[in-house]
Amino acid sequence: MRYAVADVTDTSEVEELLEREGGFDVVLDKSTMDAVSCGGEEEVLAMAEGVKRCLKEGGFWISLSYSQWRFDVVGLGFDVQVLERIPVPKEKETEPDMWYWCYALRPKT
Repeated sequence: MRYAVADVTDTSEVEELLEREGGFDVVLDKSTMDAVSCGGEEEVLAMAEGVKRCLKEGGFWISLSYSQWRFDVVGLGFDVQVLERIPVPKEKETEPDMWYWCYALRPKT
């Protein structure tokens, strides 16, 4: 398994690796998009473009999120599929309903 650590909104740090390896089959994001989205839609689109540049032909992005609307962004450039919605366990019955969302995103052709 190979992986790279980089700023997901600016993949220039890993361009050489991407050229040599041809990109990644899968990008796994565990709430990274949730954090990035705090910067607004511009940052969401920057991350989506960064992920797209890292994917091989036929590759896909798996994103785990707390948001039902995380990828409702114009110009995202990905087809989005909800794979699973899992309830977050509650400690008290009075807590609000929350879900873990698992998305599969494939670049639009």
